[in-house]
Amino acid sequence: MSTSDFHDDTAPDMSGPLASICANCPGIVFRRVSYPDGRIEYPYVSGAIRSICGVGPEHIIADSSALLDRLHPEDRDNFLATLRNSERHLTPWSLDFRIIDTADEVHWICGNAVPTGYQTGEVVSDGVLLDITARKQKDKDIQIREERLRDFAEINSDVFWELDSDLRFIYISSVGYHGEPIDPGMFIGKTHEEIFTSSEWSDID
Repeated sequence: MSTSDFHDDTAPDMSGPLASICANCPGIVFRRVSYPDGRIEYPYVSGAIRSICGVGPEHIIADSSALLDRLHPEDRDNFLATLRNSERHLTPWSLDFRIIDTADEVHWICGNAVPTGYQTGEVVSDGVLLDITARKQKDKDIQIREERLRDFAEINSDVFWELDSDLRFIYISSVGYHGEPIDPGMFIGKTHEEIFTSSEWSDID
């Protein structure tokens, strides 16, 4: 979306109900401005930024590098590249990335923003940052448990399998009874009935 006139006073009016909404929003509300000469400004960042970065919004508003400096080194390039792509094509921005706070704690962040372009070259992006550290840790714990189960299944003499809600195989160990090999490809995505009625079943009987 492009509009004709850009006004340098890009800080949103935070009087009235909007101030309360942003203060109580479960995340960080922000406005980012990208100028044609490469400058980046954050004219507004909600106070919740302190709980994630350990840096107050006034520091980021005064100097955008106060936020960029807190990006995880492995995520910085992708963070900047995806933002530039969003601003160049005026498409919504969405990214999971990490921030390291002033106490050296790592936070996983889900960022989303919608850009608006101006004929004079400026791009204003309004968005929100959500702390998803707990979700990422839960996903990691589940992955570790699944890997341990599958490692156990591969060395066990019994056959282990897992079915989804439609009773289709989503996992089966590659070693069956008496150490005989099993081809998981013959099972994955199928139900018991489909396997028993398939000519493939005779190959493993």
